[in-house]
Amino acid sequence: MGLQFIEKITISSAVAEVVFNNKITTDDMYLLTVTNLQSVNDNVEVRLRVGTSGTLDTDSEYDAAGKVMKSYAGFDNLAMANADNFYLTNIGTPTQEQYNGLHYLTDFNSSSKYSYLTYAITSFNSISKLSGTQGGGFHTVAETNNSVGFVLSSGNMDTGEFILYKIT
Repeated sequence: MGLQFIEKITISSAVAEVVFNNKITTDDMYLLTVTNLQSVNDNVEVRLRVGTSGTLDTDSEYDAAGKVMKSYAGFDNLAMANADNFYLTNIGTPTQEQYNGLHYLTDFNSSSKYSYLTYAITSFNSISKLSGTQGGGFHTVAETNNSVGFVLSSGNMDTGEFILYKIT
């Protein structure tokens, strides 16, 4: 098993979204890594969406669950049904508040299966505390999704590195 590099997107000034457009072209599993994602606004949600031909789906067809482990408290359960995105975590504006994650994308190129996401992330969240989350979810529409992207609940992302690999 190995990784085949597909594309790298680096942001160093404010952008509203980061989209890998038409990059998921086979039924293979893909790995999307994110490092040092930071936001312009404080206390914003990091969100992932699936899409077709670069247009990210904002329908209410995202279901997911996960476990948040906190360095400053116990843990939280995440659960969402019929959301308009995959919620991943919250981040803020100080430079230490950032998002880092591994996102595995499965069955995105299948028109007969749901697009499935599993992820493991760490972040210094919107209160400058370390947390980690593991979870998964699916977009409950059997359609071909050849694009994937990140957005925030408000404002822009101002730094970050995103790399898409195909797992071979």
